[in-house]
Amino acid sequence: MDILNLTPDEYAVMADTFKRAQAAEDDCGLDALDALLRRRKLFALLAPWQWEDFQHRLTRYERYLHDIRVFNTTIQNFIQHLVSHLLKNDPENYAAALHDFYTEPRFVQKYIVTPLTHGTDCYTTHDRYALSYVPREMADGHFAICEEQITDSIQAVLKADYMHALNAGRNILRCKVCGNYFMLKGGAHALYCEGTSPYDSRFTCRQFGTHEVQKELARDIPKLRVKLTAFERITKDMRREVITREEARIAKDTVRDALYDALRRSDLSLDDFEREVSSESVYTRCGITRKAKPRGRPKKDGAP
Repeated sequence: MDILNLTPDEYAVMADTFKRAQAAEDDCGLDALDALLRRRKLFALLAPWQWEDFQHRLTRYERYLHDIRVFNTTIQNFIQHLVSHLLKNDPENYAAALHDFYTEPRFVQKYIVTPLTHGTDCYTTHDRYALSYVPREMADGHFAICEEQITDSIQAVLKADYMHALNAGRNILRCKVCGNYFMLKGGAHALYCEGTSPYDSRFTCRQFGTHEVQKELARDIPKLRVKLTAFERITKDMRREVITREEARIAKDTVRDALYDALRRSDLSLDDFEREVSSESVYTRCGITRKAKPRGRPKKDGAP
């Protein structure tokens, strides 16, 4: 999760630091990159390679940056387009979703990093490991037989960690408010994390995302008022049975996503946002068609 939450700006700084060190053949530049990487938990655990020559270090850090790039892009697509839409969270559904992700051509072509879509980059579905089972004394004094995996691929380590979480019934989703990835326990489904909301520090993201808090904040945030009005229109259509409950959920998810994009964009006017979340626009994007309601009194049984 720590690596998944690496922002594009943070990654860009790492990539630029690498390119400058490569161009100048500068060990100090690689030291600076090493310091940036070690802010992340995974890299903080790695022993330093102080005795390698410059070219070996350059190759190693290039591979690190490559593995981060392909893992984040691919797994973030998997979370966004498959896992976040599962109706039930459990290991079997996660495995079925991953099977579709790896084998369905449209998913492979659109969402998995391959040389066909990203130049020389490649997300691998098979990785090389040296696997051992080793008895170890744990921190609490108990003993356990532990898996010891040896690999030179950061991509492989990141995948193993994520797949172990899915297999144990844990899920990782992206918070609709702050955009960070967070872990859920088995069976749980949530749209928001418990971190501090970037829009109002008085509330957590979960609190900010609730309808009641949004009604309170709407007095000061015009785009929130527009979102609440859009929700009310969708709810009315559902109660009048011109759309189904599932269609209403999909439409509200679309409006909610549009709101959080709009809050991050200062260039999107209130009028443009209102048009974006109008029922006509939302239903068209979601492929929803209102059902015509029959007029007049319902016929009695047996009437022609």
